Amino acid sequence: MIEDRLGSMRRIAEIRYRPRRRTAWHRLRWRLRRLGIYWTNLVDVVGGVGRDLRPPPEQGTLVRLSPPASRRWCLYAAYSPTSCVSDMVLAQLRAYREAGFAVVFVSMSNAVSDADRDRLASVCCGLIHRRSFGRDFGAWAHATRLLGADLADAQSLLLTNDSQLGPIVPLAPWIDACTARDGLFGLTESLGGGSHLQSYFLLANGVRAVADVVAYLTHVRLTHSKWLMVQRGEVAFSRAMREKGHYTAAVLDHETIENALLDHPELLAELSVLEPALLEGLRPAQPLRNRYLLRSRLFMLPLNPCHQLNSVLLRHFKFPFIKVDLVTKNPGMVPSAPDWRYFIGPDSPVTEAMIDDHLATLA
Repeated sequence: MIEDRLGSMRRIAEIRYRPRRRTAWHRLRWRLRRLGIYWTNLVDVVGGVGRDLRPPPEQGTLVRLSPPASRRWCLYAAYSPTSCVSDMVLAQLRAYREAGFAVVFVSMSNAVSDADRDRLASVCCGLIHRRSFGRDFGAWAHATRLLGADLADAQSLLLTNDSQLGPIVPLAPWIDACTARDGLFGLTESLGGGSHLQSYFLLANGVRAVADVVAYLTHVRLTHSKWLMVQRGEVAFSRAMREKGHYTAAVLDHETIENALLDHPELLAELSVLEPALLEGLRPAQPLRNRYLLRSRLFMLPLNPCHQLNSVLLRHFKFPFIKVDLVTKNPGMVPSAPDWRYFIGPDSPVTEAMIDDHLATLA
């Protein structure tokens, strides 16, 4: 399935959906939900900006664990409340190293033990231990500053983190899809806040693209506010790279995932549980009308590909990752969230036990 996407990814565009609600109740429910989101964001921004008034936390230095053996770099941002590097995280790092990346591990945990440092040395060429500031973009920006000239001739730069469980299938085809041409690539696209690549996996390919990513990270304004960092980092980053003329695309863009839903009605089963009105009024004798009706209704749903469409990613596209907070928090009450165990096959780089052990470190 993923092999069919090699070289055929569509550019993401500046799209913002402003759907009309069907009834007064739909409009009221939507507005109340938005008010809740606005209040949460306001509290986050005020608190974050207040913390920004203090001196920024002291940051760590780069510890070189081994000489880099590649012009492809991976900056991996991680945080563990128990200051533990799990076997699953090591498996992710190993998968990136086997894909040809020189991996730098950026820890924002309270500490990195000597035992974990020794284990990291087997798969990473560098280790940075820092205080959390600016979230993942702050970690990546800090790493690029410390690496400096090492990135001057880099052919690829992968920005990633530990927010995903897996990989539950081999990563090579997905990385190949992102290195088939120069540009900036992600695995999935989100339309929330405007079309952008989701930041758990961002791969810049080509010397010019890498240079512009490094330049962006050098100048991005860091803050303690999560909402502001999403706007300045995740959302603005894709836009900035498009404006620089880089081919910016997702392996699975919004339209590709939506078409999979429309072409395979069985994939709509879970969404119809979350949104009971989704399948109302469909007429078996009018498939084209049904397709357009479903598409118009999908416009009205705030779908996160890695949450509400998780089962579509896993079942139809054999996706390599599962969002951690889908399993641990499941904010959208997605019924299939506990089913992740059934998608771990014999060729998975991680085992069910490794994922269970990793989840235990987050408690």
